[in-house]
Amino acid sequence: MKALLVLMGVAAVGALVAVLLLLRAPADGGGGAGRVAADSTVPASAPPVASDSALPASDSPPAGKSVLLDVEGAVIEEFSGDCAGSGHPYLCRYVRERLLAEDPRLLTRDGLTIRTTIDQRLQRAAQRAIDAHVHRDDAPVATQVMIAPGEGAIRAMATSRGAGDGAALQQGTTAMPYTLAAALAAGLRYDDGFPASDVYQAPDHTAFRNCAGQSVGEPSHVISDLEKGGDRFVTLRSGTLGATNTFYMRLAEKTGLCETVRTAESLGLRRGDGTPLRELETFTLGINEADPVSVAGSYATLAARGRFCEPTVITRSATARPPHASSRRAAGRSWTRRSPTRSPGCCPKP
Repeated sequence: MKALLVLMGVAAVGALVAVLLLLRAPADGGGGAGRVAADSTVPASAPPVASDSALPASDSPPAGKSVLLDVEGAVIEEFSGDCAGSGHPYLCRYVRERLLAEDPRLLTRDGLTIRTTIDQRLQRAAQRAIDAHVHRDDAPVATQVMIAPGEGAIRAMATSRGAGDGAALQQGTTAMPYTLAAALAAGLRYDDGFPASDVYQAPDHTAFRNCAGQSVGEPSHVISDLEKGGDRFVTLRSGTLGATNTFYMRLAEKTGLCETVRTAESLGLRRGDGTPLRELETFTLGINEADPVSVAGSYATLAARGRFCEPTVITRSATARPPHASSRRAAGRSWTRRSPTRSPGCCPKP
């Protein structure tokens, strides 16, 4: 597993893993073999994303206002239930969804204080990195999530505009490491390989079988590489460094579709709509519309040497009003809910 981390080049800075995903606008007509494809775009009227906090970190929480706090307890911004006008719409929407899942009544309360795992320094760095390459008026939308391996703590959630254009993005070539991990687990080595060309077609329908044993190969489906290299011998090492579509299709055929899907699931990959991963021939090219947080989480699992931790953004939520303040005596009490900073089975930092 250690060598796998080196080969994949998982973007780890300190104790963090960052995954940057790009959506293409529908006009691109991109498929699974592209970087990433999307079904919709954010309207031009979408509010711009702020690179810095809406409120200075030194400000105290405004009286009677709900606020988001960072991991140190400093104010990120005021929090509204609909996230209208948020300077960090992707983060705000994600927090909102977590609160709705826990207790929808939380969104109706004033004075809610939400402590998060966000590091504002990393949040600003993520936003600057996106802004340097993808602008608000560009057709693609960029989304970046940073997660601490071995903890599951989300340290940054940034996007180029809006709220990330929905919860699910086609993953593109960021799905290739799942096939690589499955191949290494099956005993292949980094310098193992096989002949490859610029075009791949499944030899027959039985070349790919899903986990139900059904044949899902598509011999009529032609897959090609953007960069042509002709007929050559490609190894796991060179095929990964080049993100070569045709090589990874051959590797997925050799390793097994079901084995690759099960590996992705064990690392934490999930579809954005909550349905099972689609077990199709082109799984390794990222045809699933995955939740970006789960993609970052799956890479964090690799960086943690196989230990999966459920991504977490809220550590505590509190309000000056208890949920059932039925008496004058109860009305003055504070009410607090705590969320675990680590998932069960995740070891604390030494």
